[in-house]
Amino acid sequence: EKYHDLNKILSSISGHVTQDQIEHLRKEVAAYDRQMNTGSEVLDVVLTEKRMVCDAKGILLTCLADGEALSFIEDLELYALFGNLLSNAIEAVEHLPAGKERFILVTVREVRNMITIHAENPYQGELEFSDGLPVPRGDPQWHGFGMKSMERIAEKYGGTVSALQKDGLFCLDILLFVPES
Repeated sequence: EKYHDLNKILSSISGHVTQDQIEHLRKEVAAYDRQMNTGSEVLDVVLTEKRMVCDAKGILLTCLADGEALSFIEDLELYALFGNLLSNAIEAVEHLPAGKERFILVTVREVRNMITIHAENPYQGELEFSDGLPVPRGDPQWHGFGMKSMERIAEKYGGTVSALQKDGLFCLDILLFVPES
């Protein structure tokens, strides 16, 4: 509603302020149009933040998520899970050479008493894997914490994290079990 109203106001002040000022305001208002609505306030915040980062880096972020299905996860854990997942994907995609397709796809589905989270993005180079997860590059004292955090959260909910690299895509799958009521 705010986005709609602000766009109407911008249209009505045309001719009263400079075109540069109107364009500046339009860019500021555009952030409202980027907000996600998954059914989970926490997931919406993470996705909206990361979508704005992706927009600035020329990355298309697509998310099909049933956020309500994640309601059993503690807010900080949900933020950490998706924050780490998307930060890793953005880092991989932003380092692709010019001309390569830049996208991140995330899906969240509930199937019976399980939540499946799938993410994929293009990736260049080869990764080394250990126990189904990529081995951190660089100094292990400073790298790999995001993946460990995702794994710890998944294990708390009886689930797993696994990844693979195939045909230029990096795929991450997280399985969580919905606690019995």
